[in-house]
Amino acid sequence: MIDDKSNVSLTRPVEGGKPNIAVGILVGLCVALLSSLIWYAVVVVTNYELGIIAIVVGLLVGLGMLKGAGGRSSRVLQFSAVLITILAMGLSEYLIVNHFVNKSLDEEGEGRYLPLLISPSGIVELVYAGIKSDPLTLVFWAIAVYETYKILKPREVIKQKVSVIQEVSNKGPLS
Repeated sequence: MIDDKSNVSLTRPVEGGKPNIAVGILVGLCVALLSSLIWYAVVVVTNYELGIIAIVVGLLVGLGMLKGAGGRSSRVLQFSAVLITILAMGLSEYLIVNHFVNKSLDEEGEGRYLPLLISPSGIVELVYAGIKSDPLTLVFWAIAVYETYKILKPREVIKQKVSVIQEVSNKGPLS
């Protein structure tokens, strides 16, 4: 729980009321941007792309959106969080690949560099090249997306699953 007066859980949606979708999405976008920049900074400092940080980005986006939505969730928030997490992964990958391309150009003494802002097709091309060079990246992206999806699972979906499990267990395995 956040504090004694709040009914907002950091890990599970609370019951009742409607989520503040706009604030949840805004917080999610801010967290996605900030966590992507932090991931990029870690890569620049360490010269290693640690895939585990992708999972942290996904967790932070999900938790941020849940908090921003007042601790309540919905399918709209859940799928928005997935999309925002994928965008955060893409932004991070773009910044990381751009960094390594520029580092390589600098080492070769080419006297040229790849600007930070390029065309959308150029961004997609760089992200694709980064994933192609290390396909394991997609595993970490998938885990990040799953974590975000799971955090924002609406409470009623959780209740439905529990009732189905209880019904099946009451009937027995071969009933």
